[in-house]
Amino acid sequence: MTALKLSFAITSRFEGFELNLEAEFRQLVTGVFGVSGAGKTLFLRCLAGLEKNISGNIFFNGTEWLSSEKRIFLGPEVRRIGYVPQNGLLFPNKNVMQNLLIASHRRRTTEGNGHTAVSLESVCELLELDALLERPINKLSGGERQRIALGRAICSDPDLLLLDEPLAALDLKLKRQILPFLRRIRDELKIPMIVISHSPVEIQALCDEVLVIQNGKKLAFGQTQKILLSQSVLEFTHGESYENILPVKVLLNSEERSSKSGMTRLEISDGVSNSKSSHKLIIRNVDLKAGEKLIVGIPAKDIILATHKPHGISAQNIIPAFVNGIETVGGKCLISNVLSNEKFELNVELTVQGLRDLNLQIGDAVFLIIKSSACIVYR
Repeated sequence: MTALKLSFAITSRFEGFELNLEAEFRQLVTGVFGVSGAGKTLFLRCLAGLEKNISGNIFFNGTEWLSSEKRIFLGPEVRRIGYVPQNGLLFPNKNVMQNLLIASHRRRTTEGNGHTAVSLESVCELLELDALLERPINKLSGGERQRIALGRAICSDPDLLLLDEPLAALDLKLKRQILPFLRRIRDELKIPMIVISHSPVEIQALCDEVLVIQNGKKLAFGQTQKILLSQSVLEFTHGESYENILPVKVLLNSEERSSKSGMTRLEISDGVSNSKSSHKLIIRNVDLKAGEKLIVGIPAKDIILATHKPHGISAQNIIPAFVNGIETVGGKCLISNVLSNEKFELNVELTVQGLRDLNLQIGDAVFLIIKSSACIVYR
């Protein structure tokens, strides 16, 4: 599959809370964003067929999963969903291989219409599980458990993956380790996914579009970058600094780069755009292989914005761009800047006074100044 085709108009009530949502998802990965208690998990359970107290309709790839009018309600086993709840729900009395095999037994018995199930071997390679297969579940770290839960969901041969806060239980270090695995699932397996998260970083790194929920209702829906930078949504981040997420490719490995510089050169690239028009990024020395693809995070507050190209400064990265958006929330401004190849955007956080001093307008040419130490490698 290459895209998600899901439309719904549903109402569900749980312990006095009412969920009332209507939307149409068309992208490969859709995020569902909102604060705790907004109704995100209830929504996911409705899609999975786990909530019986529901009315309305749900269509997936032309199949009616739910129709109150026609009295249609397909159960979870018919919807062919890979569901990963927050705690993973692995079988504690079985080892890793046994957990994966249980899911493999749920695979459809026939293949057709271009469908080919992902093999257990491919899942293990993709999520780097081979060294863990004989390990008891109680001997796994939090990050390893989450990879097993993801692997088990994929092994069930789902038509749709539902991920409920897949990184919420992990510390920051583990989150940065698991996020690339989620991107691998997206980029290599092309399984449609719906990802629930209260983290703007996770939504930006994974999702093509995002539905924002507030008190069980739709607050906003659309292209991820645009929605996350809208004033109504920025208020939900509670002062959390925005972090830019960029796909990059390593240009020089440890043997090729200068041992004196202590730096690694990257290319900002999604692997599709012309390399001649791409931008380079220099980060602190990291043990990476030439050609390796990964993601780098750059906090918006750690980027300096200049209206003229600076000279005589120590910052390693000076990137030309154009201002294409300005949002002001709670005394802070987020300036959206499209790079000169018009393929990527970098957002810069300024104070209101800083915005006034620079007198920025949409379309202005600017330079983004980034210290190598401000770049966070996710791996």
